[in-house]
Amino acid sequence: MIIDRPKPIVDQVNQILRQQIRSGMYPPGRRLPSESELATAFGVSRATIRSVLAALEAERIITRRQGDGTYINKRLIEINTQLGSKWDFQCMIEDSGRTPSAKVISAQKRAPLPQEMEALEILPEDPVFVMVRLFLADEHPVIFSTNVVPLAFFNGDAEPDSTLPIHLFLRKHCGQEIAYSVSDISATLAQAELSGFLNLRPGEPVLKFFDIFYNSKGRPLVFGESYYDDKVLRMRVARAWG
Repeated sequence: MIIDRPKPIVDQVNQILRQQIRSGMYPPGRRLPSESELATAFGVSRATIRSVLAALEAERIITRRQGDGTYINKRLIEINTQLGSKWDFQCMIEDSGRTPSAKVISAQKRAPLPQEMEALEILPEDPVFVMVRLFLADEHPVIFSTNVVPLAFFNGDAEPDSTLPIHLFLRKHCGQEIAYSVSDISATLAQAELSGFLNLRPGEPVLKFFDIFYNSKGRPLVFGESYYDDKVLRMRVARAWG
């Protein structure tokens, strides 16, 4: 395993080990190799491994059992959602061990709605690009999502690729990077059109997300409204206390 020296060693090992956990190489409940074995595998010192494991333990990704070893937290998640992680539906589905895909329902330019103007801090005369997409996990529909982006951000591409994850869409077509996001999550009941997309009965409960994504200057880039069927793909959030 080759380590890229210009990047801090601890950060590299942390990133690789996280990816191994996400990919299922070390599934929930599985015992990790010892510090010595991990140090040999990565070609680093045991001190580096201890630093990485301490960070993972603080996030409750792993648990340590005195005299027994280090284990992947079996209660951690079906979706690896933590404070500080990217809030991207395709990544969330992939982290759950399922194959993600996105189906574009519509993609169009139009005038903004009042709620969109408020969230994006734009005026009625500022047009927006609206993507309506259905996200699937192993071909089963789980999330119905609408993303609204001000046209002022676009770099002039005639046909934006609406299948891209939102952070890659913004990077490619708007030259923007998401620095942080704010999400408002609540429970609601599926209406007729939504239930058809998610294969639900009208009136079944779903999770509703309102998301606003910001760049590093605090300017809102995207307003999102999404509906999530957590009976198919459950969401658990792991947070460290103290």
